[in-house]
Amino acid sequence: MPYDSETAKTLDYVSATLSLVFLLTRLTLEFWRKRKLDLDLFLASASVVAIIGRLITTFYYLQFGAGNDILGSGSSQDVGEATYKAGQILVLVSRVLFSLILWLQICLILSFYTSLMTCVLRTIWCAVVVTFVAVVLASFLECRPFRLYWQRYPEPAACRKAYAQLVMQTSCNLLLDLVVLIIAFPLTQLPKQSLSGRLRVYVLVGLGTICIGITITRLVQTFKEPDQNVRSVWASVQIFVAVFVANAPSIYGSLKLLRRARTSSEYNRSFGFADSNDTNDLPPIVGLHSMLGDPETGTDSTPTNTT
Repeated sequence: MPYDSETAKTLDYVSATLSLVFLLTRLTLEFWRKRKLDLDLFLASASVVAIIGRLITTFYYLQFGAGNDILGSGSSQDVGEATYKAGQILVLVSRVLFSLILWLQICLILSFYTSLMTCVLRTIWCAVVVTFVAVVLASFLECRPFRLYWQRYPEPAACRKAYAQLVMQTSCNLLLDLVVLIIAFPLTQLPKQSLSGRLRVYVLVGLGTICIGITITRLVQTFKEPDQNVRSVWASVQIFVAVFVANAPSIYGSLKLLRRARTSSEYNRSFGFADSNDTNDLPPIVGLHSMLGDPETGTDSTPTNTT
């Protein structure tokens, strides 16, 4: 269904806010664990900056009605030349930021699995870089010469529909999502894994499948409803789903660790023991262990202090 500019902006705000809540929750929990600055923290922080940047660019290009003259759902005659050009440039920037956000979430998931399959993931990391560069180039090179992106006389250039960029981005994103799902599946077969831990991995795989479904839906809806507002809304929905899938395991692991630390601290204080819980040097894989259950016993029981 088509959306007007105000509805699209409202949905963008909601999606961006929910995504930022997840990312900031993750960052807060990571800082609580007193980990040094690592790849995960950098990727999550970069995601926050990219989401805020996309929210700003989306607000203005929707305000300017950018893109809708070529997509057949609006007119640009009442927009000044400078404003019109700025709107089209913001559309390009927003597309790049959208791709950056999705690829950062894929990087967060790959970082989550890196300690298990280092050799395989090196190849996948290269694929992430190559596909992202390809999508960015497609975003800026579909119209040649470049000025066609903001041309409106005698008529807007058809290349501004950016269907080639959309297909390139969606195809690469789907490919990487499928690879991530393939990586995650062996985790369901690990020995000494608790039933609840196995179910959590299945939930993670299910969420990844939903992410793929949202990507395909966005592609179909964009061709079905050629409107910049529709593109923006479905892109926002995809961002939220990707952020949730990429950050839920880490948030769950950190919250479970927090609960265990509090339980152990209360136990120590009640018997006059020194608090032995130190989260300064916890490995990044702690989130994965929490998702799967105790790696040694295959249970989810809270560890007790036996000093």
